[in-house]
Amino acid sequence: MALIREPSVEPYGLVPVELGPAVREAAAHWPSDELFLVIHRALRDVRRARVVWGLLLERVARAGS
Repeated sequence: MALIREPSVEPYGLVPVELGPAVREAAAHWPSDELFLVIHRALRDVRRARVVWGLLLERVARAGS
């Protein structure tokens, strides 16, 4: 699951997730110009985690250009 701006949902083939009222209210105050990949510390150096992070960075950079 990713928290991204709604216009980015369809181009990436994603599906919106229904947020509960408390999460929706809190999300309104979250930064919208930062990207985080949350994984367990033990997985930081696992190749597939690095590949996912690289793919996210590439897609975000492409979308911003």
